[in-house]
Amino acid sequence: MARESGGAPKGFREDVEAFVAAVDWTEQWIQALLAFHLLLWVTTLLTRKRFYWQCGTFFFVTVLVAASETLNTIAHLRWQTFSKQDYFDKHGFFFGVMYSGPLLLVAMVRLKLVASYLSTCNVCYCRFHSPISFFSPFPTFPCSSRWSIFS
Repeated sequence: MARESGGAPKGFREDVEAFVAAVDWTEQWIQALLAFHLLLWVTTLLTRKRFYWQCGTFFFVTVLVAASETLNTIAHLRWQTFSKQDYFDKHGFFFGVMYSGPLLLVAMVRLKLVASYLSTCNVCYCRFHSPISFFSPFPTFPCSSRWSIFS
C-alpha cells in the first residue's frame, strides 16, 4: 500500500537505506549487539580448528536463535527500559535482521567448519588413539594437515 502511494522504497537498495536510516545506531544496546556479533565472528575464526569448541558454540548459537521469538516478545513488552523507540514488532523483522540473521550466518559457517573437519579426519581413529585427553578444555585431533578452507 505504501509502495502504491509512491512514498515507500522501490528496490532492495532503497529498503536497506531506509532500514539504516530508521535505526538509531548510537543506542548502547545496539552497539553491544554489534560488538557481540563481532566477538562471535572473531571466536569462530580463531577457534576454527577446535572441534569440540566448534560443536559446543554451534549448539549455543542455535539455542540463541531458537529463543529469538521469545526474546523479541520480551523486548517488545519492555523496550522503554533500554531503547528510545520500539524496534520489536510482532513479526520480528528488526530482531531477525539484527539478531537472528547474523547468528544463523555464524551457525552456517560453524557447521561448514565442523563438516569440513569431519570429512578430512578419521574421527574414530583420532578420538580413541589420540594422546590428547578427551576432557581437555580445547582438544584438537592430530589428523589431516588439510583441515578447512581457512587454513
